[in-house]
Amino acid sequence: LLLRDTDDDVRAAAAANLGQFVLLREFEEFNLAHGDEIVDALGSVARDLAAAAEVRARAIESLGPRTLPWVETLITGAYYDDGDTLRLAAVIAMGANARADWLEYLYDELQSDDPAFRCEAALACGNIASEDSAEYLAPLLDDDDPDVVQAAILALGEVSGHEAIRLLREFRSRAAPEFEGDVATALEEATFAMEGRGPEDDDSQDDDRE
Repeated sequence: LLLRDTDDDVRAAAAANLGQFVLLREFEEFNLAHGDEIVDALGSVARDLAAAAEVRARAIESLGPRTLPWVETLITGAYYDDGDTLRLAAVIAMGANARADWLEYLYDELQSDDPAFRCEAALACGNIASEDSAEYLAPLLDDDDPDVVQAAILALGEVSGHEAIRLLREFRSRAAPEFEGDVATALEEATFAMEGRGPEDDDSQDDDRE
């Protein structure tokens, strides 16, 4: 009902809060019928051109985890919108959607002039967790914006792989004190993920124990 409220702030907050149920529905950990009702309601909001951009943006973000063709179409449409509000929501939704097909868009946004886009694109790459993303995330470790640097560190931890671990170890030697905790956590996550991929990756684990 709050999605129909007359106050845009209330509608936006409601749309954002429903995202958790979309995720549960995607993994069939929530009543399927109720989950589908929520997804359909968010879809109606996201398509409503008369709705405030902020409201539509939160709906698109919340729909991100749902792997349906029409959701992917909404994300793509938002990405090509004229306004940054919907475009940034699309970047966030791409990460939530976690499909490797989105990486070409995200790699472009890693080079955006807007630090908000660089930051969210990095986090989205982390969610998708393709090892190929490491080389694209590397320049962000030297970004002028500390939030972007932090996002790149966290993303490399989720991406894992030999290159991500190498980049994190190299950055650890020169990281500002404010990033030391994030680097340590990212390295722990990356090496743990490597351990789960099989014995052929043991050499990277040994390197990090040095």
